[in-house]
Amino acid sequence: NYLSEQDNNNNSRQAAAALNISVPAVADLVINNIVLPTSVGAGVPFTVTWDVLNQGAAATANNSYVLIELVDLNGDPVMITEYYEGEGSYSYKAYENTLWTESGIAPDAAVQQSVEVYLPWNVPPGQYRFRITADAYSQVPELAGESNNVVLSEIVGVEQADLRVAAVTAPTEAV
Repeated sequence: NYLSEQDNNNNSRQAAAALNISVPAVADLVINNIVLPTSVGAGVPFTVTWDVLNQGAAATANNSYVLIELVDLNGDPVMITEYYEGEGSYSYKAYENTLWTESGIAPDAAVQQSVEVYLPWNVPPGQYRFRITADAYSQVPELAGESNNVVLSEIVGVEQADLRVAAVTAPTEAV
């Protein structure tokens, strides 16, 4: 919009005193103390545990989510592809879960979380990691602390069952 004025020279003014703006103290969430087995079987449940640590100067004011995913050694999500005759294929992440973290984590305090993991039976055997992300959807203002929310676990080996026949017994008489 345009407004016609008689004098355009009086449209700005300087404040009499400087305005001081300070950045408030904020939380800084990180993942610590990941505990998981070094070897697991596909299709066999196991537990992964970690701490969500607030290393910031203020308590968390908002609830947040922690995201845990199975990733390969490059950090890419492990995908499973299933083929259906006549229908094509369908791909999905081998493991992904989201957990709720309550607000009010004080500075230098931690909340322990754990999840029971079931990897699909068709995860290829090999070495993997879990990627765990604190404040996964950026609900807690962390300012400069947003860049340290993601951590990779130690390597976990995934094995598949290798069933084999140990003995065959037949009846001695037939009908």
